[in-house]
Formats: sequence, structure tokens, C-alpha cells
Amino acid sequence: MSAFTSTARLSKPFLFLLAGIAAIQIIILALFAFMPSEGGGLLPISIGVPVFVLLLSVPMLFATTRLTIDAEQVHAKTFGFFSTTIKRSDIVDAQVGAPTGLGAGAGLRIMGNRTTGYLTGGPNLALELADGTRIAVSTPRPEEAKKALGY
Repeated sequence: MSAFTSTARLSKPFLFLLAGIAAIQIIILALFAFMPSEGGGLLPISIGVPVFVLLLSVPMLFATTRLTIDAEQVHAKTFGFFSTTIKRSDIVDAQVGAPTGLGAGAGLRIMGNRTTGYLTGGPNLALELADGTRIAVSTPRPEEAKKALGY
């Protein structure tokens, strides 16, 4: 039972997707800057929507999932505010989960089969709890995390 901490950054497919969204919004802004409306000025919505999308997507480029294992508990936090703390005594099994990608999404995910994910894509640790629920947490080192839990 040793301590373990890891931070998983967004996987490359997510980064490419978000960078593409940001690039499209910048292109839209540039196009509207050169195409004034009939009144001679830019339409507020022409600027507002792309800026809003940029404001939402740029911070996501820096999103992470942090997994901390200590003698008493396991703590997972993703995107800076979705988190859970699990008592180690509630964990009945830990496995290296199948890598997740764009299909599973990122952030806090309700994945079906009583599974909740704290994901940023890529490898993950899958925990099974005594009540039958499962928690998947992105970590770049799932084998080490599993070993830190004693499985």
C-alpha cells in the first residue's frame, strides 16, 4: 500500500479536435471582420458566438485528470472541479482499463453499466467497488496505480 499520484492530460485526438474548433472560430471572426453588415458595423452575434466558443474551448486544452492514492483513500479530479473520493476499503478490484478516446468523451462521464468515468482520454485505471459500481480514472501509469492499490 504505497502512495501514488498522477496527472493525465487530454489525449492528442481531443487536443486536435479542440484546436480545430478554435481555428474555425478564428477564421469565422476574421471573415466577419472583412464583411461588414449593411449598417457598416459588425453584427454582435457575428463576433459573440465565435468568441463564446473560443472562451469555452481554449481552457479545455489545459484540462487534466489527477489521481491520488494514499493509505486511506483514492481521490480523482477531472477538469478542475469534478471529483470523487473513495475509501480504499470500498474497493474490491482494480484493473487496467481499455484506453478511452473521443467516443467515450472527456470530463465526468456516465458510461453505462454502473460506470462513472473521470477521463481525459488514453489509459485508465478501472476500480470496482463493493456496491457493484465502477469508476474509471485516466492515468498515464495505470499499472503503477493498480500496484499502489495492492492488486
